[in-house]
Order: sequence, then C-alpha cells, then structure tokens
Amino acid sequence: MKVLIIQVGTPEEQENYPLEKLIREPTLTHGTKLFRHHSIVNNVQTRESLKMAGVHIDYIYFTERKNPINCFKASLRLRKMVKQNGYDLVNQYWGGLSSLFASFFCPCPYVLSLMGSDLYGQYKSNGTKTWKGRMLCFFSQLTCFFATGVIVMSENMKRKLWTIARKKAIVIPEGISSGVFYPIDSEIARRHLSWDDNQLKILFFPSIAYVKNTPLAQAAFKKTKEILPSVDLFLAKDIPHAELVWYYNAADVLLLTSYHEGSNNSLKEALACNLPIVTVNVGDATERLENVYPSEVVKSHDAQDLAEKMVKILEERKRSNGSLIIPEVELGNVALRIVAFYKSLLKQPKAKQQPVNNLVK
Repeated sequence: MKVLIIQVGTPEEQENYPLEKLIREPTLTHGTKLFRHHSIVNNVQTRESLKMAGVHIDYIYFTERKNPINCFKASLRLRKMVKQNGYDLVNQYWGGLSSLFASFFCPCPYVLSLMGSDLYGQYKSNGTKTWKGRMLCFFSQLTCFFATGVIVMSENMKRKLWTIARKKAIVIPEGISSGVFYPIDSEIARRHLSWDDNQLKILFFPSIAYVKNTPLAQAAFKKTKEILPSVDLFLAKDIPHAELVWYYNAADVLLLTSYHEGSNNSLKEALACNLPIVTVNVGDATERLENVYPSEVVKSHDAQDLAEKMVKILEERKRSNGSLIIPEVELGNVALRIVAFYKSLLKQPKAKQQPVNNLVK
C-alpha cells in the first residue's frame, strides 16, 4: 500500500530562532520550507510507525493555506502527484479550507484526520469562538461529507460530526511512544532538573492559542497555593520533546484546562510516566482516566473545583497507575488500527462507500 500523508502547518519565522533547530520539509505550495523541529515531532513519529506497520509513506506539508488561490494551485499539484506516483490513498491531517480543496481534486480515496481545533474552532481571550474558527469548523465538516473516510481523536469529536459524516468516521487517537515516555523515579528526575524535593510542582503547557485557557489554570493555581503555600506552577515552554520525560516524572500533577481537545498528547505522555492528572472534561480525558488513580476529571471549567482536586492529589503525593493503560495508545498499536482502516476503505466499491464504524476495532 502506498500512502501520501498531507500535514498542515505554517513554517515558523527564522528570526530570533537558531537555524540548527530548524528542519527542512517539502510543501505543496512553495517547494521546501524550514519548520521548528519540535512542532513536527508527533507527525514524524506517526509516519515512522505507519512505515513499521508495512505501509509505504510519503509526506508533504500544506502551507500558505488561507489563500483560496494557493489552495486551488496546491490541490492541482496534489492531483498530479497522486497520478504520477500511483498512491493508493491520501490522508490529510487537519481540516479547513485546504482539506476541502484537496478532497475535491484527490483522484484516489481521501481520508481526513481531524485533530481538535479544526472541528471545534478557535477562541478569543473571553472564551467565545472566533468567526474564523467558525469557518474552519464549517469547512472541516463539509470536507467530511466528501471524504472517503474520517479519523477523529475521541468519541466527543465523533458526536460533533454531521450525521452523514459520522457514519464514515472512526475513533483512533494519536499514539505516543513508550520508548520515549516511561516511569522514572521522581527523586532521580528532580535531581536531573535541579528541582527542590520539598516543593510541590504543578505542570502546565501554556500556549498563545486561547484554547488552552491559561487564565483558568492560573486561577486554579492561585486557589491551590492558598491552601498549599509550597506549590509552584511550572509552565512548560520550548522544551525539546525527548526531554519532557524528566518533567513528567519530576512533577506532582499535570493540569489541563482547555476549552476543547482532540486527544491531548501531554495527557497520554503523563500517563505513560505515572503522573497524576487533573483535567476538565475535554477530548478523550474521561475515557483515558477511567481506571487511573490518582487522577480527576472535573465536569466544569471551575477554578475552585480544579484546585480542590489538585490539593487532594498534592497532599497524597503518590504516582498514578497510568502506564498500565498506555498499550492501547502506543504508537505501534495505533498504526495497526490506522492501516486496518486504510485497507477497509480500499476494499470498498468506489460507487458506494459503506459506513466503517464496525470495520476496525
């Protein structure tokens, strides 16, 4: 099987960023572009895991995608690439206008993998959805109507799809590597990071995107500190992906406060390191934490509730049993499910695409 993966992204500006930390990747729009390496690491892992599962994988980025003319030209190039190289299937990661154009022009079975914000939208600082976010959602939903198959990260995302698209969608969360994320003794991890053993640490991944809801995290931290003065909120920014294993093992709890998620990778990476988690009910958090202790899913975006759950975990200061449930989202197992999904679509008659809900378990 020969598959082309389209990964949507915008090259980072080189200004004030070390050139040696950039990686050159092919694009549909302007030849090759320089990307920050840490921004594509999960995509690289997915590609490699699919190769190990026996699929020939080529990949390309869809950049400069906000301009309809660029989307049209890139889609024509996509059509030419598929015909010249004989791809059996195209899988695009991320929806929106670019995916809609690609689905129109793709001459072979086309799969759309929705990641989260492309289905839920983007937010302002006050928590309301932007008009661009609403258009992004609409174009993603419309693409699902024309796609051969759809991959979503959680059951919540699947329920969000239009009814006709839901019938051709399957839930396959992004995988993580147990060879990269695994339990390490917390004292050893803290010594590696030069963290004080007596200071309680809340780990949080901030973002310039309002979807991560950093103000709620800060409010929950403030209320937690009123009860536990020794607690500290560590904002994980610009840390090399391979180094995160030390932070997951050194911290006492991971906090997630997002307005929405697909299948949050930091949550799964924390589970692999037995780090307790306190999160709002987003993405597949409820499914992932169902049998994990200590960890908590808070039903509302309430700072007081989040703080109370964190205080309980911080006072116990125990590691979780999260690594026991990681095999179901391990990269190799996820890749096998994706490949099985691909094969099920290729077996379907072109004239009549059947619902695929029960084809891949």
